[in-house]
Amino acid sequence: MIDTMQGHAVLILLIAACTQTRAKAPAPTPAAGRCVPIAQANAEAGRARQRNDQRFNDQLTQRGLNMVALETTGVESGEQTAVATVEMRTIGGVAKRVLVTPSWTCATETLQLAKNAQQELYVIQLRKRATGAQISACGCEPVARASCGGAAVGPIKVLYGLPDDLAYKGSIDIEYDVDPDSVLFTGRQPDGSSCPLPPPP
Repeated sequence: MIDTMQGHAVLILLIAACTQTRAKAPAPTPAAGRCVPIAQANAEAGRARQRNDQRFNDQLTQRGLNMVALETTGVESGEQTAVATVEMRTIGGVAKRVLVTPSWTCATETLQLAKNAQQELYVIQLRKRATGAQISACGCEPVARASCGGAAVGPIKVLYGLPDDLAYKGSIDIEYDVDPDSVLFTGRQPDGSSCPLPPPP
C-alpha cells in the first residue's frame, strides 16, 4: 500500500512538472514578412503606380481641374522662400508676369500646376493617404543613384512665364489613397547569403 501511494505521488509530481513546463514555453516566433521575386515586385509596383495615377486623375476631375505646363523663362538665386509667388521680371527687354517657385536645392524639381474652367491657376499640394502592404522583394537592392539624380545645386528659384489669361490663386490640396509603389528589399540573396557591399562612392 505504501509503495502504491508513493507511486501515485510521484506520478502527480511528474504531471505537475510537465504542466508547469508547458505553461512557461515561449510563444512561437511570428513568421517573416512575405517577399516575392524582384521581377514580380517590380510588376506589382508598376500596377500600384497606375492605380495611384488613376486616383489622382479622378480627384482632379472631381475638382474640375486640368494639369497645365508653363514655359520656364529663367532661374535665379537669392533669398530663400517656401511658397510660390507672382512677380514681375524683365525678360528680353519686356516686363512680364512670372510664377516664382519656392527655393529648391535640386535642379530636377518642378511644380505641379492645374487650372479650372475659370482660368484660375493652382499649385497642387499632394495629400496622400497610404493604404495596403509594402511590396517586399526577395533579393539585393540595386545600387542607389546619386542624390537628386546628380543635379543637386545651391538654393535656386525657377521662373515660369504666366500667361495674361491665367489668374494665380495659390495652392490647392489634392487628397487621395495611394498603394505602396516602391520596392523594399530583404537584403539577402535567393540562397540566403548576404548581399555584396555596395561599391565606394
